[in-house]
Amino acid sequence: MTKQQFAIVGCGVAGLASAIFLSRLGHRVTLFEKFERPQAVGAGILLQPFGQIVLRQLGLLDAMKKRTSRIDGLVGHNKKAN
Repeated sequence: MTKQQFAIVGCGVAGLASAIFLSRLGHRVTLFEKFERPQAVGAGILLQPFGQIVLRQLGLLDAMKKRTSRIDGLVGHNKKAN
């Protein structure tokens, strides 16, 4: 396979996972993110089951679970607009 160069914009879970997969295949990857370093923003990240599958494939799921809290349900409320 011909090695290629990739640019990924956004270092969220999907961007970082893509960068790791491509890098492991030997491609050159450049990441672009507007923040200088990771930081807490908002309420956090809710990682759906498919995202957990990807982290398992990368060998990162167990380490991630050690640093997180499990959420078993969410309740949403919607105010009616006047």
